[in-house]
Amino acid sequence: MDRATKALNAAGYTVTNSILELVRLGVPQKRRRHVLLGIRTGLVGDDIDLGEVLAAGTQRSRDLRWAIGDLANQTSNSWVDTPSRPSAENSARMQWLIDNDEHDLPNRLRPPCHQGDHSYVSMYGRLKWKEPAQTITSGFGSLGQGRFMHPSLCRTLTPHEAARIQGFPDYFTFDAAVTRTELSVIIGNAVPPALAATLIARLIAADVFGEPDTSRPAPE
Repeated sequence: MDRATKALNAAGYTVTNSILELVRLGVPQKRRRHVLLGIRTGLVGDDIDLGEVLAAGTQRSRDLRWAIGDLANQTSNSWVDTPSRPSAENSARMQWLIDNDEHDLPNRLRPPCHQGDHSYVSMYGRLKWKEPAQTITSGFGSLGQGRFMHPSLCRTLTPHEAARIQGFPDYFTFDAAVTRTELSVIIGNAVPPALAATLIARLIAADVFGEPDTSRPAPE
């Protein structure tokens, strides 16, 4: 980060950075992202506090039910609404969590490589309706890559549900994806729209996109 900041400063940019908790921006997941913001120095007035642009959000926390509660029994022929097909072992693990009303799988039911002392309690875990989801990654269709089991059903999240948790509206399409793996990567690696919308709205409010200050020398 220091090298990037120095390089941007040398190129004529004013730089600030912060770690943002997206749940405070209304995103229904426990996602944290480091944001480094650089703006051409000629566009930044002395009265603009870039720290305020990256200040923590004030949106109320939204839980998983708010995000995907209406999709529990969604059926369609689209792969977007189709969960991945689990192995027999993972099906049994998910059924155990449902039958025992548990959210963390005990070590004895995990694969041998995930037993013993570890801190990966979210692996093979079940999500909770009344809490935000864990960070959505490209592995949201795999029980062994995080807490990605549906809160009520014996399956992992569908791409539609993962996209909702990221904040994508239902009208958004992922037509660029040719394979299911590509679809998972596009959704999991995306920047939640609420983050981009918040930053752009704050920059507009701060008049960062106004006319450049011609009294200052332009960076070379």
